[in-house]
Amino acid sequence: MPKKETFDMMPTTVKLCRIVGFLDRDVAGDTRQRAVVVISGITVFMTIPNLIYLIRKEKSLERTFRVVIESIAMVSIVFRMMFHYINRDGMQACYDDVRSVFNEYVNSPVAEVQKTLKHLYKSAEFLVKFYLYGVMSQAVSFGLIQAVITTVKYFVNGHVEQFPAPVIEADHFFFAYDSSFWIWLPVMANALIWQYYLVVILMANECLHWNLLHHVSCLFKIMRLEILQANDVRDSSSFRAKIIRIIRIQNVCYKSAGHLEDSLSPVMVLLYCSCILQACIGMFVISVVNNFFLIAIMAFIFQYTTFQIFSFSMLSTELIEASVSLSDAVYSLEWYNRTLEEQKLLQFVHMRSQKMVAISAGKFFPMTRTTFAGAMRTVFSYYTLMRQFYDK
Repeated sequence: MPKKETFDMMPTTVKLCRIVGFLDRDVAGDTRQRAVVVISGITVFMTIPNLIYLIRKEKSLERTFRVVIESIAMVSIVFRMMFHYINRDGMQACYDDVRSVFNEYVNSPVAEVQKTLKHLYKSAEFLVKFYLYGVMSQAVSFGLIQAVITTVKYFVNGHVEQFPAPVIEADHFFFAYDSSFWIWLPVMANALIWQYYLVVILMANECLHWNLLHHVSCLFKIMRLEILQANDVRDSSSFRAKIIRIIRIQNVCYKSAGHLEDSLSPVMVLLYCSCILQACIGMFVISVVNNFFLIAIMAFIFQYTTFQIFSFSMLSTELIEASVSLSDAVYSLEWYNRTLEEQKLLQFVHMRSQKMVAISAGKFFPMTRTTFAGAMRTVFSYYTLMRQFYDK
């Protein structure tokens, strides 16, 4: 069987990131202009008109809640993309460093290591493809179906009583998109185009972070295997070389986790706050209105924001558990039978591995399963208060 030269690390995710300009290594030219264009387009054509609508238009209670939810979501998404763009070089460095280490293991004779590499490739591909189909199908129901139904009604009946909003509620300030069909149609087409750009850039951002977190966690697990195998190395020089290699890879892990923390920490605060607000309002709207389309929008936003918090909490928990497992692995070695120099190397690895590696929310608290459960309790508490005030 021919030997591989490199590890094919999350190829579909990398393609998505290159399309929107979040990664550009191995590509001719700098692609960061693509990210600027996409983020600017989403801001100009979706976020700003939505905020203008929130400020200027008189709305019913149902529409008010819908526009508030949409505004929170759009502002949160734009800021998340901007943070990613600001930390783009850090994400590129994280990807390159992690991939370079996995390239060292691509022809490893250890069955457990090969199993981990196969798991990483399959899970990364499954994640992005499953997520792509799921989000795209929901995006189609969010705007395209309404656009097709309205267009058919217009050509069949010659008129439409009320034109639906172009994906999200919007006020274009200089003109009313619902004044005629031939104004509404290009506005809706433009909104759909930017909606799918939004889906692609969100997927690139989220899948890149999810996969990098999982890859760094698996790298810690491979290091744990390396440490446990060091027990079988009796030659002193070979043992020292193995531990020094482990220290070098440990440095890569901590450096990569630091890049992820820099990129995700401010985003997690924003995500937590927007999740609690959106979930509370969404649950309240679902419980008091009878508009099926509005309920569908609220349900979509609720499950999306909740899934975001849940996924990052689970991946951060995995990272914590994988990083601290090195300490137990070092302690389980027969360190007492080693020379003083070897013991010092092991002590260095042990001391460093006692430092918890995690993704935090604005440096305030680490993202874990416990903090996710706390966020959900907060959502239900605020929802109960809102419902009590409404009933009175």
